[in-house]
Amino acid sequence: MSFEGIVEIFTTDLDEAVNAYLKDGWELLAINPGKEYPMYSVGRRGTKKGKLKISSEALKKASRKS
Repeated sequence: MSFEGIVEIFTTDLDEAVNAYLKDGWELLAINPGKEYPMYSVGRRGTKKGKLKISSEALKKASRKS
């Protein structure tokens, strides 16, 4: 699993909080031993920024206008 793209991390020992975050689309990053209970770390990925896809037809139209 890659942590690339994780923009926010939340750590807690509450099972209910972890389950709420997971239902909201966060990802479980780690489970570590705590003093009394396990510590859960969940992360949220940012929006994906990819290349803008432009159709060949749109490129042809744009080249005709210039």
